[in-house]
Amino acid sequence: MTAYMLEQQLKQQFKHKFTVHQYHQIAETGIFSPSDRVELLIDGEIIKMSPVGRKHAACVARLNDTFSILAFPDLNCVWTDMFANSFDRPNV
Repeated sequence: MTAYMLEQQLKQQFKHKFTVHQYHQIAETGIFSPSDRVELLIDGEIIKMSPVGRKHAACVARLNDTFSILAFPDLNCVWTDMFANSFDRPNV
């Protein structure tokens, strides 16, 4: 067994899988601050999320525009957030 395989096996042994209820209880205790960007994954792991970057925000804006047009063609949607002025959005 390689050192990497042993390390992975040890990590799995000491990993705790959280339920959604446990995750909410942890959040309610104040362990996570409002600025902490964490999420509970489907397999029960709590991970730190990467900050939303310029490319990600632009992609989300484009997807929102596209899906809004497809789902509600007669509705004009406006998407705003803290990144609204930090990147160029296509006119759709």
